[in-house]
Amino acid sequence: ETLGKEDLDKTLKLKRLGAHFRIDTSDPSNPRLITGAFVRSPLKTSAALEINEYNWDMSLAKGKIFEVEGLTYFHDMAIIDGYYVVHKSPFVTMNVKQAAAILSGTTGPDYNMKLNKNLPSQFVFLPKDGSSEPIVIDTPFPFHMY
Repeated sequence: ETLGKEDLDKTLKLKRLGAHFRIDTSDPSNPRLITGAFVRSPLKTSAALEINEYNWDMSLAKGKIFEVEGLTYFHDMAIIDGYYVVHKSPFVTMNVKQAAAILSGTTGPDYNMKLNKNLPSQFVFLPKDGSSEPIVIDTPFPFHMY
């Protein structure tokens, strides 16, 4: 049953929540639910990526919005010691015309997924503590994580 809009006690700054989440058990005494959300304007080359960590009682432990240059798509992430890891896909592009078609319902985002050789395939390591710049590593060949 849908009870209405949920904002997790006003912790979703981007007013979105991705479908996939992770559970971080690196500290067994304090497991965390980690969520991601993504907003990209077709007028910008960067995207806002909000990553929140929730305590087991669903109180917000910490949250951060990263501006990720060149990120065109966000579907999932990995969690490793000290970093959130996202993939920059060379299979997703967006411009104003495509965004308008998607918003009008005449096409879906999936119809715009095709290899764009001008885009990099990269892993972006975002420091959990936000104290340093992200680390960007090229993948040996283009692929798309779904």
